[in-house]
Amino acid sequence: AGYPGQVRVQLTEERPLQLKIHDLTGRLLEERRLPASTHHLTDISFPAPGTYTLHLRPRPSFATLQEKVPTQTIKVVVQ
Repeated sequence: AGYPGQVRVQLTEERPLQLKIHDLTGRLLEERRLPASTHHLTDISFPAPGTYTLHLRPRPSFATLQEKVPTQTIKVVVQ
């Protein structure tokens, strides 16, 4: 069940992304890897109406494991 949502983001990032979903209290609800070919559009099911924070972070490649990669943060309100 849950409240389905579809998130579309436009990023120049071509690497796979790590998606983390937190509730308003900061509790981690879900974590998933989004393949490079599909991360621009993904379906998410939220447990209830409320405010959520999505953190999108490029996954470092093996060659750049020590690389500091930026995190994009998106606030989502589910009604």
